[in-house]
Amino acid sequence: PFNKDELYAKIVRLTTRGDDEFTPDTLVDLSYLREISGANETIERDMINLFISEMSDVQKKLLEAVASSDEETICKLSHKLISSFGIIGADAVLLHTLEASIRAKTPFTTVEKIVVKITRNISAILRVLEKSV
Repeated sequence: PFNKDELYAKIVRLTTRGDDEFTPDTLVDLSYLREISGANETIERDMINLFISEMSDVQKKLLEAVASSDEETICKLSHKLISSFGIIGADAVLLHTLEASIRAKTPFTTVEKIVVKITRNISAILRVLEKSV
């Protein structure tokens, strides 16, 4: 259970955080991927390439879902992204916040702001990952 006021305060804090707080060093941590791949560079590269290839489609679908106010699709995509972010060691706090915001019936303008922030983070993550493969 969560307190609606606390959730809203957290959403505001997370969605107004400056983009400069995310640096290449903090965007991804490939140690989990390295661990599950047995330090096999080919598997790591394949997983990173898979992530990269899927993310532009996910970004597009997220933005389309926002444009049509489709909270169900936004929530499903967010949930899918959580596991993908876990594999590359990316921060999934905004994704969890997005899901909680939708469940709490937060005003859709706030949901939109969170999605925009997530798509920016995905773009930044992709730039970092593209340099690593």
